[in-house]
Amino acid sequence: MKRLSLILVSAALIAPPALLSERAHAAHDDGFGDFDSFMSGALGDFDNFIDDANRDFIDFMRNPWKKYDAVKPEEKRVVPEPQVQPKADPEAKAPEKPVPLTIEEIIDLTGKESATKGGKEFGMAPIGNFVQEEPEAEPITPKAQPQAPKAAPEAPRAQPQAPKPTPKSPKAAPKAPTPAPPSQATATTGLPLQFGGISYRVSDALRGTTPAVSLNENSIADAYEALFRADYNPLLADLKELRANGLNNDWALFTFVNELSGKLATGNSRKVLAQFLLNQLGYRARVAIVPSENRLALYFAPNVQLYGVIFVDINGVRYYDAEAKRPYSFYMCPKEAPAAKGKIDMNVASTPIFKGSNHVSTRKGTGKSADIMVSTVVPEQLISYYKSIPQCDYSVYANAAVAPGFKEMVLAALRPAVAGKSETEAAALLLDYVQHAFEYATDGDQFGYEKPFFVEELYYYPKCDCEDRSVFYRFLVRELLGLDVVLLEYPNHLATAVRFSTPPGGDCVQVGNSIYTVCDPTYIGAGIGMAMPSFKNTAAKVVKI
Repeated sequence: MKRLSLILVSAALIAPPALLSERAHAAHDDGFGDFDSFMSGALGDFDNFIDDANRDFIDFMRNPWKKYDAVKPEEKRVVPEPQVQPKADPEAKAPEKPVPLTIEEIIDLTGKESATKGGKEFGMAPIGNFVQEEPEAEPITPKAQPQAPKAAPEAPRAQPQAPKPTPKSPKAAPKAPTPAPPSQATATTGLPLQFGGISYRVSDALRGTTPAVSLNENSIADAYEALFRADYNPLLADLKELRANGLNNDWALFTFVNELSGKLATGNSRKVLAQFLLNQLGYRARVAIVPSENRLALYFAPNVQLYGVIFVDINGVRYYDAEAKRPYSFYMCPKEAPAAKGKIDMNVASTPIFKGSNHVSTRKGTGKSADIMVSTVVPEQLISYYKSIPQCDYSVYANAAVAPGFKEMVLAALRPAVAGKSETEAAALLLDYVQHAFEYATDGDQFGYEKPFFVEELYYYPKCDCEDRSVFYRFLVRELLGLDVVLLEYPNHLATAVRFSTPPGGDCVQVGNSIYTVCDPTYIGAGIGMAMPSFKNTAAKVVKI
């Protein structure tokens, strides 16, 4: 009878209660009964009762996979950027009245309205009536002016006349505060994994559960099934906790899962494990058999278009292989896992927590902004993280969260400079600073490939180009002045336009009832309302983000 009790307890862990009760009574009535038959039936019903949808998916994986051809990456740049930073005529001034520029298309990434084309469709008023149509009145004063004396760091103000600041000196900037890591970082049990300079620990329950994988459908399906039979929920719980507290965004989680899979499995098995974990976390990810390279590839679906990365379009959804260098043919299961409903969100809504060394940097203005010097520190781990992100749409860089310590040091150094000034005076001063404080170079010259910057990267790399400056200027105007800023995207240039409470005149675009005045952070010496002459007659895409 003791043996019967043990078996019934074991069966309770895997069989539905009602089913277990029925079979247990039958076994009891027959004495010990046919225990092998009982256990076999309980396990079979377990598969059907718990995971019908996933059982169907695994069965489908055993069918021959469909052949696909990866598509050549889409390159963002088709026309080279200006090789030399253009300079404005010192005598040139913006027109006193608004001068509307041509708009090719309005791309609204805020979710409020869709892109439209043509003059009247996006609210372009006839030139004769342009000045008479008033924009939405929205008086704004520079933000946080009363806090300026308290917020300004001591180091930048201590050496305002320094001809050549020494960024390597620890006194050049205050030390960036380091956020406390989440609880997993200090746990003493589980599998350790380094990310961003922090040693996280997660459940190692799946270690050794993924069998060796051959490049055929049945082998991959067997491995996927083995993972379903394992106790993977503790690891999923740890990953969800880390996503919310520590990693803080989807790309960090995606990278973490990839590295974790390499710790728990080897060879092709790690790709199957990565797909499984991503699927169970709700993300669209698939493995592909690449016969020509004798390997499995991991494809994922992001929420924005990526550039410089090969991809395949399946039923209108783009899947990318971030590791491939050139297009290839492959085989992939045409059906997705039941839980794989979401895309990897490439937006950096919050930066991960980092520990480690900091890069100290100082950028000083000249001319009208000669009194402005910003000293700050950039976490080296943050720069490494940004390097791992594939090239995305400009909206990802423009809307990305800025590391808290870095952000406060930059804004604290600039608040005193704009305090007490009007919107246009403050915007003009910030524009002059961005134009003069950073050296110009195309991405091709500096990196050999196109690389848009996140805000922090302007203070890390020695030079930057037009889109980097535009993203940074938008950040400053929004944070310090509270004004809305759009991007003006030309075939080989990027600039900004600001919606002032009262349009100051000069070159501008009109979106709906609002006038946005051109402010070009790359056009040295140009004030607000001055577009580069070569772009006055070139239609721009207005990107609202």
